[in-house]
Amino acid sequence: AQPTLFCAPIALIVAKFTGAKAVMHVQDYEIDAMFGLGMMGEGKIAKIVKGIECWLMKRFDAISTISYSMIENAKAKGVAENNIIHFPNWSDTEFVTPETCGLTLKAEWGFEPTDKVILYAGNIGNKQGLEIVLEAAKDFTSNTELKFVLVGAGAYVETLKQLAAEQQLTNVYFKPLQPWEKVPQMLALADIHLVVQKKGAADAVLPSKLTNI
Repeated sequence: AQPTLFCAPIALIVAKFTGAKAVMHVQDYEIDAMFGLGMMGEGKIAKIVKGIECWLMKRFDAISTISYSMIENAKAKGVAENNIIHFPNWSDTEFVTPETCGLTLKAEWGFEPTDKVILYAGNIGNKQGLEIVLEAAKDFTSNTELKFVLVGAGAYVETLKQLAAEQQLTNVYFKPLQPWEKVPQMLALADIHLVVQKKGAADAVLPSKLTNI
């Protein structure tokens, strides 16, 4: 999240010894997401972990985050309102443009111009709930023009590949992370973009890919 909460104590120590201001930027509330997805139990341990998170956040000179609901979450964790900065995700609109043509990359990936690409691009982890993409693909196996493409890396890639193989899904394709210069083409070639998230991660995680899409 910052990129991870476990880095926060070191950042605070360095700031203290150097006299620097410490600012935590929250892209995801990883603790909330972990508990929301049932990856950690409730009880005393949960109370301790959440307490440590709140204690750490209140010791930064400022907390920045990307949405109004996340700002409210920071307040609920005890961060003073005047120490919170709204710093939303952004896009380079001269780099990612609607005028970009994705046909060249589409051909490189082995698809026909008439194929319809349903694209998920981003982190492939447990919190995304990408099994639902495989379920959708299974319902559309008779339509050979529909191609479900998952682009990215993460701890859950091999699990999804195995699930797709077990279900003999010939309309699901896995692609590695693409070079940054190809991102506009990748976004342009998709007929449908997927933003998938498990219910338990709501308000704790906001996919940064939304702005580019």
